[in-house]
Amino acid sequence: MRYRWFTIVAVPLAIATMSGCGSSGTMTCNEYGELDYDDRDEAITSMIREHDLRPYSNPLGIVAIQEDVHNFCGISLNIPSETLPATMNLDRAIEQAIDWEAYTEE
Repeated sequence: MRYRWFTIVAVPLAIATMSGCGSSGTMTCNEYGELDYDDRDEAITSMIREHDLRPYSNPLGIVAIQEDVHNFCGISLNIPSETLPATMNLDRAIEQAIDWEAYTEE
């Protein structure tokens, strides 16, 4: 019985911990800067969804949010062939780069 309880509680908890179930918005600039192009895109779209917005409802909105994050984190370029690291606000969450009230769905 004791073993069964451990399996039911501990295994899902370990899987959730290892899979990085945290919010994209809590990711720091340093962590964001270490991601490749595709993972950066996924982090941005996940963060948009966390604010109950639809990321693909306005492609220019995604680009503007990416630009806000890159300016905040000191990332000068975002091109698929090259991943440049963050140079500013390394320990601050990328969420802090966005004025979410400026982004609303109409």
